[in-house]
Amino acid sequence: QCYQHGDISTAPNMSFEDYRKIIDQCKNYVFQVALGGCGDPDQHEDFVRILAYTNQLGITPNYTTSGYGMTYSLAYDSRRYCGAVAVSWYGKAYTYNAINLLLDNNVKTNIHFVLSNDSIDEAISLLKANGFPLGVNAVVFLLHKPVGLGQQDNVLKPDDPRLAEF
Repeated sequence: QCYQHGDISTAPNMSFEDYRKIIDQCKNYVFQVALGGCGDPDQHEDFVRILAYTNQLGITPNYTTSGYGMTYSLAYDSRRYCGAVAVSWYGKAYTYNAINLLLDNNVKTNIHFVLSNDSIDEAISLLKANGFPLGVNAVVFLLHKPVGLGQQDNVLKPDDPRLAEF
């Protein structure tokens, strides 16, 4: 339920040259950047080049991924250039695969878990069972927002009794 709600089928990726112009302007003003977009930033055709260039300027790149296209090589490059990588929690085989590849490469790995009406029961179960993969740096719980592809009826209500248990 990406908040971007972009049309990834027709919109072109930002060129490396455009990225370079932007990040050059950030030099000496920022110390880290969070790379994102519509879809997985790590699937950008120049992603490793983007990581390396950012790191070369003394800026630490970080990114969030679904993990769908994670490879050993990408995890290795993430260790070389990134401060941390967050994997969006989908509980799928590719989620676990990405987390394991990142951890095997000693990448500081976080899990981003979106809390909603549809997901809070799973979050409670995982917390009770210590069910998140061992070795992750942190599990970051984010509230579902009714923007992009997010729907209002999936927003947790403040008086939901499951919140007290959570």
